[in-house]
Amino acid sequence: MLLLQVRCWEISSSEASISGDTKVSFSHDQPVLCYSWKDDGTTFFTGGCDKQAKMWPLLSGVEPFTVAMHDASIQQHMAWIPGMNLLVTGSWDKTLNYWDTRQPNPVPTQQLPDKCYALTLKDTLINSFRLTKTSD
Repeated sequence: MLLLQVRCWEISSSEASISGDTKVSFSHDQPVLCYSWKDDGTTFFTGGCDKQAKMWPLLSGVEPFTVAMHDASIQQHMAWIPGMNLLVTGSWDKTLNYWDTRQPNPVPTQQLPDKCYALTLKDTLINSFRLTKTSD
């Protein structure tokens, strides 16, 4: 069985050195391909080959739990929208899903014409990218 670790370090520095102390370490049973921090720095989210997004509350001692599911992997496509308290996930199942992490289903789902290959967020603007084939 392959055991994958997700770790969070706190970095500190003094005049003479820089050090990192592990604050949290959890195992995953599938590769993690993306992550996003909540704007207050107390929580982060991971997504990957297990087709789910997990929420990792760092300060509460609560184990990570699933807050989002897709029909295909979540690959490098995740962002927290601070003003709306929503997590957006893009997947190779050709959807962008918006999640209120207190609810089991996406708030809306946006169908895409193809797989989501990348996702960026600036305030409430989301860019998703896909590959297209053109003839020369």
